[in-house]
Amino acid sequence: MEESGIQVRFLPQDTQEGGVHTLPFHGLVYITGGDLVVESEQRLFQCSAGHLLFMPEGCSYVVRHCSAPEGVEVSFRADDLRDASHPILHRHHALQHSFWFGDAALMGSLMMKLAESPSDAKLLRCGIDLVFTLIGSGGAEAEDVPDRFLKLVFDHSGSVKGVSDYAAELGVSTGYLNRVVRTKTFRSPMDWVGISRLGKAKDLLRCTRMSMAEIASAVGIDDQSYFARFFKKMTGISPREYREGGRAKD
Repeated sequence: MEESGIQVRFLPQDTQEGGVHTLPFHGLVYITGGDLVVESEQRLFQCSAGHLLFMPEGCSYVVRHCSAPEGVEVSFRADDLRDASHPILHRHHALQHSFWFGDAALMGSLMMKLAESPSDAKLLRCGIDLVFTLIGSGGAEAEDVPDRFLKLVFDHSGSVKGVSDYAAELGVSTGYLNRVVRTKTFRSPMDWVGISRLGKAKDLLRCTRMSMAEIASAVGIDDQSYFARFFKKMTGISPREYREGGRAKD
């Protein structure tokens, strides 16, 4: 078959959190299961089933959270495609698009077919062209309440706060925040607060010599004993074991 510079593969199971990555090509990721939170240019993109994320060439990003993500990723350059003039190829920032019901089933089938035929250049070009047709040149770019909430939660420049604090900062009620965040992300705000606290705690345990009390306070937990119980519940090991090189559960 004709060779192509387009690369397609199923998402690797060993996707790691942290570290800044810069793409030397355009990238598409379509999620069929699990969770993936990516930060790019100070904006967070929470991707679960039915979400597609486009990352333009030269775009830098950090994986802030991953929970058994499943799906397909595609990498390519503009001259690999049938139509290099598509508006999305002229973007300089990441773009997220959500598919629902029939469109999600169609996109999932298409991406799986591409991943199963990585050497069929004609199919790959036609497939990506169809993806661009489905998402158009727009997308859900406005930062709504769930987007802004996630951005605040994963801003680790300060202590991680409680759900009611974030609701007040966003100017909405706690009940409303719970409803819209759960509807869009399939997780509650409290779940995301816990995920953020755990991620920050891991970073501090790995990269600093702060005491356990100091780390607990930094992640928004006043009680050091409660912090230790929280960490062990989430990872299967104690904070001290993690710092000493223990292996947390995925």
